[in-house]
Amino acid sequence: MNQQSAKALSFVVILISVWLAAFSDALLSMVAIWDRSDTFAHGYIVYPISLYLIWRRRFLLQEATYNTNWLALIPLMGCSALWLAAEVVGIQVLAQLAAVAWLPFALWALFGNALIKIIWFPLCYLIFAVPMGEELIPQLQIITADITVFLLQLTGIAVYRDGLYIAVPGGLFEVAVACSGIRYLIASIALGTLYAHLQFHSIKRQFLFVLLSAIVPIIANGIRAYIIVILAYASDMALATGVDHLIYGWLFFGLVMFLLFWFGSYWQQPTAEPKKCATSLAQFANPIQRLTIGVVVMITLVAGVTYENHIKSQQPPAHVLNTTALNQYFTASSLTSWQPKFLNADSYFEGKGNFAEQEVQVYIAFFGHSSQDKELINATHLIFNHEAWTPERHRRVQLGDIDAGFINLTSAFSDKVDLAYWYQLDGLASPAKSKIKIEQAIRTLRSESNSGMVVILATPHSNESQSALTQAATAIRNIDEAWHGG
Repeated sequence: MNQQSAKALSFVVILISVWLAAFSDALLSMVAIWDRSDTFAHGYIVYPISLYLIWRRRFLLQEATYNTNWLALIPLMGCSALWLAAEVVGIQVLAQLAAVAWLPFALWALFGNALIKIIWFPLCYLIFAVPMGEELIPQLQIITADITVFLLQLTGIAVYRDGLYIAVPGGLFEVAVACSGIRYLIASIALGTLYAHLQFHSIKRQFLFVLLSAIVPIIANGIRAYIIVILAYASDMALATGVDHLIYGWLFFGLVMFLLFWFGSYWQQPTAEPKKCATSLAQFANPIQRLTIGVVVMITLVAGVTYENHIKSQQPPAHVLNTTALNQYFTASSLTSWQPKFLNADSYFEGKGNFAEQEVQVYIAFFGHSSQDKELINATHLIFNHEAWTPERHRRVQLGDIDAGFINLTSAFSDKVDLAYWYQLDGLASPAKSKIKIEQAIRTLRSESNSGMVVILATPHSNESQSALTQAATAIRNIDEAWHGG
């Protein structure tokens, strides 16, 4: 290694150290999710895989001539801005995504296009370290149920479907979250993308194989669910009704991936390993320019961290939930089994009231300041108890002046509940999570209050249920009656 290469490597080490320190909260939160969630446990091996792929290209790296790229500062500053906004308002996945993307853009700025041309894939592959994709679970559950019912009907087995519940003679099955196939899908795409890079050099073949890696596990998961039902049905519910069906699932997934890679082997166009060069020939032009752009990179990073702390220190006093006003319309009472889950709220209200001659239950979770782990909008929050209820239909309706989400729920015992919900900020009510989250971010960056609450109303299903929910929503639509300044 020549002197220039040693200096460049030292620069990279310093850059990575600063990156780890500046984005420590986002990066550690990723590791925590890898640790507690089997769905994202593959995140532990993403960085080692990327490092190995870079190591395989080491001889090409030794032959390149590196220049800085000032244009890379544009996406780099975009990542810093996205991270800042996400941290301030508490959007964990965006903060993680921005933190992971920041490092490749910083390397691009410091070492130019030559570096990116050689190791673009290992850097892009880091995206799989970000734990995201759980928002696809409801859609995957529906697709799995559709495929299972179709195959049962195709094989002549009597089947009745109610939402995500599937009944066959002698047994009742639910397409639960664990049966959605999200684990298989994410793992398959990650493995398929790596396989496509290593085995094909045609962009068309790479794209088609990654597409297959996304489609095949979805279809295979439906077939897996069908096989589970068939095994239980044929064995009089003795097989595949407990933990064993998860074991069968992973075995089946392993078989599917083997067949997918076997199929891909007929397309393979492996790229030859770079040959070792006789000596290190790497050239680093414009050392003063690299130092200058390095200082700019560090300034943008420090500025983002400093501004984040400034914004958090300038937040106005939080509002508080005014339960006295709510008690005018509702009597405090614990909820039944549709119990939502909104963790770490500053205050809660549960109650019931009579509207349009029907009992309407209300659940309110109030967040005085939205921040990490205390978010109004969070993927871990549940509108209803998913273990006891399954959605039949989900749509948007108008409850008086309020745009609300409306869900028809059914239980395994055929109980039916109509549920309406919306998220509410000062002067804004909507069931759209993204709309509320963006508005909270804007208000936070302006040092305005981002206090908010979720309102969930539920009543037994009937012809008058929407009318009852509309009257209940109208009773609490005025935000000034729901909370007041702290």
